[in-house]
Amino acid sequence: MQLADVAAVATVVALLILVYVHAKPAVNRWATVKFLRVYSEMHWDDLLTREQARALPWPRGLRRWRRNRVFRLTHHLMTRAHRIAQHDLLEQLRAALNDGPTFLPPRVNCDPLVVEAAAVAQHDWNRRQNRLRARVHKNVVCAGGCDTKYGKRRRDHSFCGGGGIEGGWFCPTNISCLREPSGEHYCGMCKLENQLSTIFDQPRCRPD
Repeated sequence: MQLADVAAVATVVALLILVYVHAKPAVNRWATVKFLRVYSEMHWDDLLTREQARALPWPRGLRRWRRNRVFRLTHHLMTRAHRIAQHDLLEQLRAALNDGPTFLPPRVNCDPLVVEAAAVAQHDWNRRQNRLRARVHKNVVCAGGCDTKYGKRRRDHSFCGGGGIEGGWFCPTNISCLREPSGEHYCGMCKLENQLSTIFDQPRCRPD
């Protein structure tokens, strides 16, 4: 092997070591947050027996299988210190999530990785709930007369903010609408127009 080849190999090895040194902390951090987030999903809806797991629909079964594999992979990619402290981290996560998908302010001395994992878990939960709500409301049309389908925007829709999908859809009661829609639904624009018309149509008191 010539001297130039040795120098090239040494350069490549040095670059790999440099990349490893700089990437390892980021990989460890990602693995810890992912481990905690996946655990939160398992804790919410995967406490199933083997018979119940076999009876799951294939999309949920596939997602469950993939989640278990990611759980094991991230556990191996965590640092030894985080693996040793995983029970304390999981207790902090359980307290932050309040044993459900509701994110609470972190307690004092809460690990920053737990705060990040809880925030990501809540974001993913809300995204799944929005997708489920969109499927339930597939054939719902705005009751304001604009014929806009639920979750869509009107062409002149300048309203933003508020709850619902696409910023502003009003769902009368999310609890009763989890399986089928109930009550009148308004897009953000029609809801704002109704509120403004109600305000302007109210009789005003005149001084004597």
